[in-house]
Amino acid sequence: MNKLSKILIVVVVILCVALCIMTVLIINARNSAKKNLDALLDQAEKTWEANAKINELEEQISNEQQTVNEEVFYAKIQSINEEEGVTTVNVKGLDVNDANHRQEFEFELNDNLNVVWNGEKIEASELEKGDTICITYDGNLSRMVPPQIINILNIKLLDDEK
Repeated sequence: MNKLSKILIVVVVILCVALCIMTVLIINARNSAKKNLDALLDQAEKTWEANAKINELEEQISNEQQTVNEEVFYAKIQSINEEEGVTTVNVKGLDVNDANHRQEFEFELNDNLNVVWNGEKIEASELEKGDTICITYDGNLSRMVPPQIINILNIKLLDDEK
């Protein structure tokens, strides 16, 4: 073998070794990139789950805050009036209430109201003048005189007999 052939064989061997090294480096880089991508996807999924949990907790806090805004007071029904198909109940807050709930209030009586007596649901139309009731509402009142209770959540009839 002549000197040129030996040099050519050495060059080819060097090129093959270099090609093998480059292939290994490219495969390692690709595997590393895949691992990094998988790690990023895992992190993104965890972030998504964390955001969903945060949203759920914020909704729970919001619901609890709405519950905190409930107002409750005791009253005696002063009158029940029907005019043009609308039944209006006028109540007077009892002295056991805080100062904000000792005045007169009005609300519309309808079949959607949740009215309870002795743990049993009764029809709103069963309420009568003179009944003592406990009103739970969302805290919103109109600016009318007397104030109208806008959103009643629950009415409990407190009288022993019905």
